[in-house]
Amino acid sequence: MSLIPALGMVLVGSAAMAPVGMVHAETATETATPDDSAVVLPELAITDTQTAPLSAVSEGSGTYAPKAATVAGKVPAKLKDIPNSVSVITREQLDDQHLTDVDHALVWAPGVTVRPNDNAQSWYQSRGYALSVMHDGMPTYDGLSGYQQFDTAVYDRIEVLRGPSGLLQGSSDPAGSVNLVRKRPTEELKGQATVAIGSWDYSRETADLSTPLTTDGRLNGRFVVAHTDRDYFYSGVHSEKLLGYGILEFKPTPDWTFGYSSTWQHDDTGLFSGVPTYSTGLSMGLDRSTNFNTSWTSADWVTHEEKIDAEHRFGHGWSAKIAASWREQKFSWDDGYAGSVNPATYTTTYTTRDAEATYYRKGLDAYVTGPFQAFGREHTLLLGSNLDIYDQDWVRGRATQAGVVVSNGSTLSQGNLSRSTGGETRMTQFGQYGQARLQILDPLTVIVGGRNTSFDSDSRSMSSSVWGNWSQGGKAQNEFTPYGGVTLAVTPETSLYGSYSEIFVPQTATTSAGTTLPPRTGWQTEVGVKNSLFNDTVNASAAVFLLRDVNRAITDPNDTNYSIAAGKVESKGVDLEISGRPLENLKLTGSYTYLLNQYLRDTRNTGATFTTWEPKHTVKLWGMYSFDDGVLKDFSLGSGVLAKSRTWATGTRLEQDAYAVVDAQIGYKISDHLSADLTVNNVFDTEYWATMRSTTNNMYGEPRSVMLTLKAEM
Repeated sequence: MSLIPALGMVLVGSAAMAPVGMVHAETATETATPDDSAVVLPELAITDTQTAPLSAVSEGSGTYAPKAATVAGKVPAKLKDIPNSVSVITREQLDDQHLTDVDHALVWAPGVTVRPNDNAQSWYQSRGYALSVMHDGMPTYDGLSGYQQFDTAVYDRIEVLRGPSGLLQGSSDPAGSVNLVRKRPTEELKGQATVAIGSWDYSRETADLSTPLTTDGRLNGRFVVAHTDRDYFYSGVHSEKLLGYGILEFKPTPDWTFGYSSTWQHDDTGLFSGVPTYSTGLSMGLDRSTNFNTSWTSADWVTHEEKIDAEHRFGHGWSAKIAASWREQKFSWDDGYAGSVNPATYTTTYTTRDAEATYYRKGLDAYVTGPFQAFGREHTLLLGSNLDIYDQDWVRGRATQAGVVVSNGSTLSQGNLSRSTGGETRMTQFGQYGQARLQILDPLTVIVGGRNTSFDSDSRSMSSSVWGNWSQGGKAQNEFTPYGGVTLAVTPETSLYGSYSEIFVPQTATTSAGTTLPPRTGWQTEVGVKNSLFNDTVNASAAVFLLRDVNRAITDPNDTNYSIAAGKVESKGVDLEISGRPLENLKLTGSYTYLLNQYLRDTRNTGATFTTWEPKHTVKLWGMYSFDDGVLKDFSLGSGVLAKSRTWATGTRLEQDAYAVVDAQIGYKISDHLSADLTVNNVFDTEYWATMRSTTNNMYGEPRSVMLTLKAEM
């Protein structure tokens, strides 16, 4: 079967962005007559490979060392063959550490800093910037920080690429990308259930069943439910979250696979967004249980997603895949929170809100990939295109009340707030991407690629219940972002690598001439070494990176009402990581990150630290040892530590000294199908700030907590 029609379908519109629903393709056929002056090209042939395909599925692996990852190129690749910093939180680690939400999972991801916005969603950062997100490899613009994510019971693994991910992502900051990869059905009957209870009336129940649905095994299904009901260490807050996930996979022939999934999650939560400081910017020295929010403060998140995908294997190692997704997320909240507090009178200004927002996302992604022969060697090619549509709207009523004694704020009445202000934004991003892995020599692989992206957004706002006109937001047409990398296999277990990657971010600021600033552009160079140790049971890596973000909008020195593209930020550092199973009874993961970031050129901040709440030094360690004989037979012991150096807030005088949080766990295997464990988080009850934001909305880290979990497996 010829691949040319498939390539044409995937890459329609590669020369320029076409309006949605109006993409056209034209084909032309030319006949060339050979002559003596024709250039003879090397023979190019599709390869027939008999090698079993590499899988990135982590479930059932029993280790923290992934065999492969897909975040850097759609198809599974061994980590030592990817010339970038890539980490994977496997299903085994998610289960062992009871990382039940994306927030807590990414806390343990190397090089990632998590800053809670409230008790339901967070901000995720790496190398000085906000991380982007992909769902099963499909880019989702501005879809991670500030939005509640699905319970991790849905996911097989969480992949993290640090550094610019523009090849597959399109427009985004140069931090990198998180790829959230769903569980798929298995061909055999498999199931598990967990029950957990813990501190602050915490309870959680999950069930996960994967089963064949026909006797011939062509149709398989998987169904996951998770329910969490809990209070928190801060007073007066309760939440209840329910998740349901179902996926069907149909294989009518060995060459075709079709998938359909539906996911729904509802979180009814008492919102908590932190505590204020004194108006001087100093900490009030409050107990960690303090909650100055009004008693009626609450929030409601409802997320619904539908996905379909189809994959065809052509033979000769070639395949094509197309996937589409639709997600609607509704967020409504009523809250009242305190501003900074006058230290003499203990009074503050309370802000009360009644608001609702809806976020709509649609995505389409298609690609073909496979091996080919050229110059006597086998290479791999990836070609694809994707479309990302994002619409959001919100309305809000807001009021303030000054002179309130902060300790009396919880008794304030809600009142009737008219939702008279609001906003609406529409964004469309369309791009084509390609990547070639060229085996130049037996030990030397060169990876080259790029992406052509068109981006368009507009928005309007409502004031005093009157909607304004639509105005142009960020825009870019056929913006090209290149990628290049090289890996050198020094030994079968060790590879050296280097890479160069770029990203772009459309801007909305205008010049004095009335034109919109060109997009911010970011680039990164990275070199490192990767090892596959202990018979491929342990992955280890070390990397050094330098990242620049240029064209940032700064105030025009000749006219302060406008901007010029002259800002520059630099981020540089070191990443060290090890993960895997060096002994049959020992699983471990560990990382160290050194980060320096600063403004190189800015109107007011030249020389200053860019993100003050990302620490210069971060250490993350977790390990678990299982006993198989002696008096401790069937017991397991686990422990971990998170350690960070000094950080501080801008706009306040809050400062976080270096600290470490230690966790511990003891488990017991009751039978082949039943196990239990007791987990103690923050064993030494370390007091620290999880978020230092401003004169309000600062959050303490969680004190010591205990959780007992019972797990049954088929």
